[in-house]
Amino acid sequence: MWMPPSIWLAAMVEHCVKRPFDVPGVGRNALLRDPAGALVGVSSSCHGFPPPTAQFGVERYVTQDGTFPDTFYNALFDWTKKQDGDIYRANTCIAACASHTSSAPKLARWVPSLRIHHLATDLKQMDTTGSTLMRDATGAAVYLVKA
Repeated sequence: MWMPPSIWLAAMVEHCVKRPFDVPGVGRNALLRDPAGALVGVSSSCHGFPPPTAQFGVERYVTQDGTFPDTFYNALFDWTKKQDGDIYRANTCIAACASHTSSAPKLARWVPSLRIHHLATDLKQMDTTGSTLMRDATGAAVYLVKA
């Protein structure tokens, strides 16, 4: 997605965690930290492969209080959190915003949704890998996070 170079440069200087670097055959990447503490990767692809469609679900921006740094994401990507709690660019839902009640760190984070085939098996495996089960504001178990 195109953005004015001045906005890109300002974000890189103020929020840069890892300066732009090349991944051979993949593209150019950089890592930023948003004002709430979440890491966000930005990239420019150099290949013609289509983005994956079957293995990922909606990403979630997770904080303990459900806040979202609108100004940061709006300036960089033209994203806005709407009243329904989802994050949009124009009229397209980009991600969901959620809060959690676990004892996980208080920094915000992006949590990808990975589609799985056998929930019971994966929940059992979670116990053996040291992962944490995170709950949303209603108490429903919704995230498995590797510790």
